[in-house]
Amino acid sequence: MKEYIVYVKLFNDKKNAVGKMLTHRFITSYKPETNGENWKLIYFEFKSTIRSAQAKEKKLRLLKKNILMDFVRRSNPELLDLKYTINSSNILEELIY
Repeated sequence: MKEYIVYVKLFNDKKNAVGKMLTHRFITSYKPETNGENWKLIYFEFKSTIRSAQAKEKKLRLLKKNILMDFVRRSNPELLDLKYTINSSNILEELIY
């Protein structure tokens, strides 16, 4: 069964990007040595269907930047880089207040 990831990236120039992708493609699409330095994965959510991933992505894209960042900070207050923890099932347990 395919699983999708909806994500928010934060770039070094303080711009952000919202997107969706198949989870296994997302994991294999970045190489930490090369392009892991110019962006951080600050939020992600797994979805089981493409329609639910599209709906969540659309919802996040419609938010203004400050509201989107407030939303992200609720689950990741320090804006930690989460890209190395995608494979962990209990990744956000410590971060959820």
